[in-house]
Amino acid sequence: MLASAVAAIERHALPARLAAERQHREACHALERRLAEVEQRIPWWERVAFFHDAPDELTARTLGTELAAARARLERASAELATAVAAAGAESPPVELGYRIDRVIRETLADGRVGRLAPAGKPVALELEALAERTLELFTAGFDASATVAALVDPAARRALAARAGRAPSRDARLGWAPATGEQIAAWAARALDGPALGTALAILARERSECDAAARALAAARSRVTAWEALAPGKSAAELAVDEVAGHLAREQAEAVSAAASVAMQIEGSLAAYPPVGVAEQALAAAAILRCLRPKQEDALSPEGERLVTAAADVRAIFLAALVELERAFGVAFPGLMARLSPRAAPGRAAPRGDEAPPARAEPLPYRVASGAPDAPSTLPASAREDAERALRDDLTRAGLRPRLEQLLAHGLMVAAARRATRGVAGRIRFADRLAFWSSSPDEAAAHELGARERWHRAVLDAERHAVLNTLASITWQHPELAYQRSLRAAHAWLEAVSTYNGSRAPSVCPVHHRIEVLQALDATIAELGRCFGLQGHLGDLASAVKAHLRATAPPAGAPPPPGPRRLAWDQVVLLVAEALRATDFVALDHALCVAHEVRAEATAVAAEAAATVTFWDKVNVFTKSPAEERRDAKRAEAATEVGRIAALAGQATALLVAAMRAYPPAGLYYGLIEARAAVASIRAERRTHTTTTGTGSSRTTTTHYTCVLVGKEAALRRLRGWTRDMVRALGVTPTDTELCERWVATALA
Repeated sequence: MLASAVAAIERHALPARLAAERQHREACHALERRLAEVEQRIPWWERVAFFHDAPDELTARTLGTELAAARARLERASAELATAVAAAGAESPPVELGYRIDRVIRETLADGRVGRLAPAGKPVALELEALAERTLELFTAGFDASATVAALVDPAARRALAARAGRAPSRDARLGWAPATGEQIAAWAARALDGPALGTALAILARERSECDAAARALAAARSRVTAWEALAPGKSAAELAVDEVAGHLAREQAEAVSAAASVAMQIEGSLAAYPPVGVAEQALAAAAILRCLRPKQEDALSPEGERLVTAAADVRAIFLAALVELERAFGVAFPGLMARLSPRAAPGRAAPRGDEAPPARAEPLPYRVASGAPDAPSTLPASAREDAERALRDDLTRAGLRPRLEQLLAHGLMVAAARRATRGVAGRIRFADRLAFWSSSPDEAAAHELGARERWHRAVLDAERHAVLNTLASITWQHPELAYQRSLRAAHAWLEAVSTYNGSRAPSVCPVHHRIEVLQALDATIAELGRCFGLQGHLGDLASAVKAHLRATAPPAGAPPPPGPRRLAWDQVVLLVAEALRATDFVALDHALCVAHEVRAEATAVAAEAAATVTFWDKVNVFTKSPAEERRDAKRAEAATEVGRIAALAGQATALLVAAMRAYPPAGLYYGLIEARAAVASIRAERRTHTTTTGTGSSRTTTTHYTCVLVGKEAALRRLRGWTRDMVRALGVTPTDTELCERWVATALA
């Protein structure tokens, strides 16, 4: 670590000032949250009644005063910190750079909109570009990265530069690294490229170019074999089909050649980090390019009220956080140990971790509880089980190669930044007369066009790689029931809202119901994953049967009942828990009474049927009196009807006891409740209805009948599913989406 930087940090008490500023900021955030909660409780009529203040209004006024004072303290602390950082940066510029990097990271972690909303990312991108410019200003003199890269492409120039490399970059007491010229940086980069990796990439590029040339010659030969008559005739001849096949082969070879050229360019661009300060500037530009190039898409989420939300996806934010991890790592390579002294995010001595390393301890578990909307809701998983699940998830992410994919994304982001940098340099040399001469292009205009095409290619690959990351996350999600069941549930909400029927003025004879099958499939997947996660199966009747079998077959167990608390049980344990909760109730007696009632009803129904069979035709005609057979039939039917009512009442009491017993294991109630919600979805139907309209008057009056399709049961199903989702969120919390999962996985390296 730089002695001058350490002395400047201690002289200006930066750690204490950073901690104080963070403490004041957290106090402001806490007061803002409390004030928002109190203001939400104040009804509008209390606000109108200005002649007196309700208790909540008094509390809000007190909190507002405290918040104003806290903000004033924060402003003073921030001003003192800025002054101290400026003074320390004047003595040791790496202190300024490290503070700016840490501030970008802290603000990004605190502001979830960065990477999700484009306007929120623009100031961050500008700060990173300014940081890169400041770094190059401090450590390089007349360094032109584009010219250096162009020189490194030529093998002869690269060998000559490597021969003049001399010793490694030297140290400086104030800057950490002695300022270097562009020629020195090029020489160090050439020496870093002196290895087998670049030679292999160049050999692959040469082979791909040779194959492209061969494919181009084959295409020219194939086109020469197409006659003029074949070109004019309808359809395609065998020669024309051969041309199409060869053209497709050429396109594939060209794509492979472009990819090989990009691989060479990436190695050359990355070699500039042989001078560590340039590596810091490069990573800052790559992070800014990520924010500027990628646009977040939308994804489904669940609100605490159980409704579907369409929010901005977090995949761009996750990639940007990975870029910040690399930026912090590059700064750690250039100035070891300095970030740990500047950053209030960790204790001194913290090394910049990578995305697949074990994250530090977090107050909020990853990834199975994000925000439930009910902070006091108990988790269904004990701490040890959550830790095992999180560890298994991290292992799966590592085995799936998520880190190399993210590194590939960042490499393309760096190439986009390099192309933009080179384009700005070339565009500055294009004269106004060259722009007016649209019939021809100057060399600079041609170079700008080529750089623009290169930037577009890297942006397209960047977007494709982002989708590959999402596909990798999706494949991992389905392997974890804790994540899979809520993913299916989000799909069920989206499909249910899309359920529709024919909306034309002339309805078909049978009205269709669109997307109901998709909703049922998503709910079936949710039920299956929820059961697999919490050891549940079948319907509520299956649980009741298993519980009754257990109660009839066993005696009361000795010792204490199963301990309460969050846990995950197997099916046998669920049956045992519910059965023992019902043992001291009337559940067994109700079940026995139900069996007796069913037998009585069956017997009465059978006797009524026998009596009805003996009723003669003359007995039916005689409406004044009833024959003995009719009286017996009616009596048994009345008895059967009475038993049906009694069965319904007994079944209701038994079900109520069973549902109450399932409260000892909340997932059980949710599981069987979702099956009932599925039944509500399955009952959605479309009816064909008619209405008439009359036009004209007198003899010209006409009446027209219109047939329309109307959905029945969709609103009830929506209310049922949203109510179930609200209960699920309160009991189990909300798991992250695939993009949020990636974001949280990367953010652990910065927390």
